[in-house]
Amino acid sequence: MQVWRGVRLGRPFGIPLVVHGSWFPAALLLACILALEVYDSHGLPSAIWLSAAATFGVFLSLLVHELVHAQTARSIGVPVRDVTLFIFGGVARINREPSRPAQDAAIAASGPAASLVLGAGLLLAAGDSDTGAVLRVVGWANVVVALFNLLPGYPLDGGRLLRAWLWSRSDDPHRSSIRAAIVGQVFAVLLIVVGLVVAWRRQLGEALWLPVVGGFLYVLASSARRASRITSRLSRQPAADYARPITGTLTGDESAAYVRSSGGGPYAVSSGGRLDGVLLPSAFSADVDPFARVRDLMVPWSPRISCSHRLPMSRALEKLSVAADGVLIVVDDAGAVVGVLDHPAVRARLEATV
Repeated sequence: MQVWRGVRLGRPFGIPLVVHGSWFPAALLLACILALEVYDSHGLPSAIWLSAAATFGVFLSLLVHELVHAQTARSIGVPVRDVTLFIFGGVARINREPSRPAQDAAIAASGPAASLVLGAGLLLAAGDSDTGAVLRVVGWANVVVALFNLLPGYPLDGGRLLRAWLWSRSDDPHRSSIRAAIVGQVFAVLLIVVGLVVAWRRQLGEALWLPVVGGFLYVLASSARRASRITSRLSRQPAADYARPITGTLTGDESAAYVRSSGGGPYAVSSGGRLDGVLLPSAFSADVDPFARVRDLMVPWSPRISCSHRLPMSRALEKLSVAADGVLIVVDDAGAVVGVLDHPAVRARLEATV
């Protein structure tokens, strides 16, 4: 099944696995390099299947790395949304950040530790056979993956370890994220400069990989820095500031045609002074039956989708990310509905204030 970030490939250990579109050309390039430079002495037929097997082994190794991250996060109560593999590795996306620096450090360290252990085991098991040649390549790939991820470039694992250390000293996770991302940007620039200087002074084409890696790290660190600044701001603002205000009240018996003609929204749906749910403007798609009743189109009320108007937006977004209908009903201290919080409303507000 195609999704916008890539291709879904099942749910190992109950965690959705997504392979980003960048992985496929990267895998083909890796297989070609292995066939031409590593396995070239084995003859063309053997070189092809050895390189294909090694590439598949690298894929499985990256998957193990990210699944260990995910399982570590779940073991300390942090929900995992999915695992995505892409050109330079992968990421286990979590629904909320850890609540303590020690938890953050444990999640970050688990992936590189798994890769180092797996790499050492494969290198020890490799012999002189064709199978050993594959195990040797995959083993060294695991070592490289571990060392690369330990670079101090947030949001790489090494950067997350740095953030956990800064967080433990400052008790401010958002400021620590920004500082770790700045360190990542500086380190990325150093990699770019060193790679270019070495390539120019010694005319080594291999050194040009350093600027490529540095550029990749700089993009990651810059994105993480922007995201951390936004999260820091959201942690100081209440959910009520981002909620779409209720524009009216309906009963469950009213028709879609009537509501559509009235315009506006979202609406509170109630009966006998009791809140039954909320009706979002997005409920009125072109193919909605005009005689459908509001009760069939609304998001039913449940305490699980309620949110205090005082709740910091950073916490509200964590709750919104796991809400089944993608919506939270924001209520005041008296239990009255203040508005509706959904992703379009949050995006619109952020775009208006950036």
